[in-house]
Amino acid sequence: MFHLILCSWDKTMRRRFLSFSFLIIPPGLTYSHAVPCKGTAGSRYPARQAVYSIKQLGYSKIILKSDNEPAILELRRAACYILRKEHGMTVIEEESPVEDHQANGVVENANGQFGGMAHTLNDHLIANYGWTPPTKHPVYTWLINHSSFLLTRFQVGVDGKTAWQRFKGKQYKRSLPMFAEHVLYLPVRTTEQRKNKLAPKWEDGIFLG
Repeated sequence: MFHLILCSWDKTMRRRFLSFSFLIIPPGLTYSHAVPCKGTAGSRYPARQAVYSIKQLGYSKIILKSDNEPAILELRRAACYILRKEHGMTVIEEESPVEDHQANGVVENANGQFGGMAHTLNDHLIANYGWTPPTKHPVYTWLINHSSFLLTRFQVGVDGKTAWQRFKGKQYKRSLPMFAEHVLYLPVRTTEQRKNKLAPKWEDGIFLG
């Protein structure tokens, strides 16, 4: 089951952005995206990002559940339309009853963990660079996505497993730089570029996830 969560500005990082998250129950995977508007507001980007996350998991039938906030209902309907129309998926839409405290508690807990991780990465970014990015800086798009990436792969649950481990059956073992860390990377080059033996193979970059 997919729970669709809309994180408003004041619940995350000092009113810097709008974002929405997916919580997949089970196994507790999370995906998140920064978006330019609440709901859809004339933009197809939020719904397309939602569809992108869902398609990565390879399901042909899902239950997409959310609360009854107008903006999130609008986003859910738009995502369901694309999933059915363009990808032939079976999608069952549900709304969380206000009195369903157990389900709502799980979602709110996941929302709080996501906000805490985003806040931590933002503070780390500011401390390392001595600079606070402007409100609409592109780095926040990456930061939002990377927050859920880290939670899914490294946060250990009460069963002693991460969400990644529950879903894949194995631990995520790849080493990662810190967010926004300066790194050297090996770019993909064309055949013509590889012929230049004197050109440097590695280039400077910033790790964003």
